[in-house]
Amino acid sequence: STQSTWGNVILYFGNRYEKKEYLWEQELKKYVDEGLLTLRTAFSRDDPKKKVYVQNIVANEPELNFEYLVKEGGSMYVCGSREMPGPVQNALKQSFMSAGGMSEKEAEDYIVEMFTTGRYNIESW
Repeated sequence: STQSTWGNVILYFGNRYEKKEYLWEQELKKYVDEGLLTLRTAFSRDDPKKKVYVQNIVANEPELNFEYLVKEGGSMYVCGSREMPGPVQNALKQSFMSAGGMSEKEAEDYIVEMFTTGRYNIESW
């Protein structure tokens, strides 16, 4: 099975508007239905009273982040605007601290190790 080959896969997908900018929606939902992908979405402009960004939904699941990235040795790929990597990285750090009991320095060091070993990749513009 693909899952045993690739391990667990979670996609935190964000854009401004769900109706206009939910790229690959049908394909992603198919992967979810097939059990190949866990999908979380954030659409920052759909509710003008409450903007939700990817870093917010990452921060909502500290146990999952710790399980996939630390215990299972998973990888993280962050793609988006240049404002995105910092807040996402901070959400990861907080996840490692709260779910994994790491100190701030241990969490930061772990993220640096992920980056230097190719397990944490950023593409931003």
